[in-house]
Amino acid sequence: MKTRKNYGIVTLALFTLISLISISSVMAQSTLRVHYLPPDGELGHETDYYLDLLRLALEKTVDSHGPFELVPSAEATEQVEALRLMRMGGNMDVIPTMTDRNRERVFIPVRVPLVKGLIGVRLMMINEDDAGRWNNVRDLEDLKAFTFGQGRNWPDTQILSASGLNVLPTDGYFELFDILKSRQVDGFPRAAFEIWDEIDMREGFSVADGFYIHYPTAMYFFTRRDAEGRDLADRLEAGLNNAINDGSFDELFNAEMGEFLERSNLNSRRAIRIPNPLIPETLPVDDSRYWYIRP
Repeated sequence: MKTRKNYGIVTLALFTLISLISISSVMAQSTLRVHYLPPDGELGHETDYYLDLLRLALEKTVDSHGPFELVPSAEATEQVEALRLMRMGGNMDVIPTMTDRNRERVFIPVRVPLVKGLIGVRLMMINEDDAGRWNNVRDLEDLKAFTFGQGRNWPDTQILSASGLNVLPTDGYFELFDILKSRQVDGFPRAAFEIWDEIDMREGFSVADGFYIHYPTAMYFFTRRDAEGRDLADRLEAGLNNAINDGSFDELFNAEMGEFLERSNLNSRRAIRIPNPLIPETLPVDDSRYWYIRP
């Protein structure tokens, strides 16, 4: 009886050990697949930056959350399509986009500004031979003499319009360059890190001197509003803050944005500040680590 009892105990111990090994093996092999909107090289250099940040945030949380695999979406090629796909629960897990109240209601925001608020620092793309028309721009009232092109679904369109500026919205990103070239609009406001690649890739455009428009906003990662989306959002928030704390976020930011900031020379320009009626009250304005220029 004693031998049989010992045999039973050993068998139970072996079964428990095998079970634990099997569970550990399954957990070790469980890889998070993250579907993302692939960068479009035609949109400019900065699109790769968001993918680099996404990868960095996930790498910073491998020890706490496990391995991951980044999978480019085959179902969406533009942000509008990607947002619709993610809203419908399709194969899209995360999108970097500018925040507003509606987006924070529909999706889960990861409230770590990806470009330190530079998405709200706008330089003016103009036709090269119109430079003289912009020399005397000093304030918001001066800007009201011009018409600006923007995307129809962009939060910026409502922000500029709310301050009394004349905005001509269009459905297509590339169409905005066409309406500027044909002088249907006078200027195309672009973020300080977007505009330089855009004019370098096209002839006949330049950047108006002397000023920039500044409104408080942030570029966030957004995820689906479900349990999986919440888990991913929590992981990304932890990873981004880990990267900020160990300096790797700033290292990537400076490497990607340094050239654009140098060319923008913001210190030599006057800021024309306008309010953002779409901004959620949750914008983390008090955390100086998050901002290049405080809102």
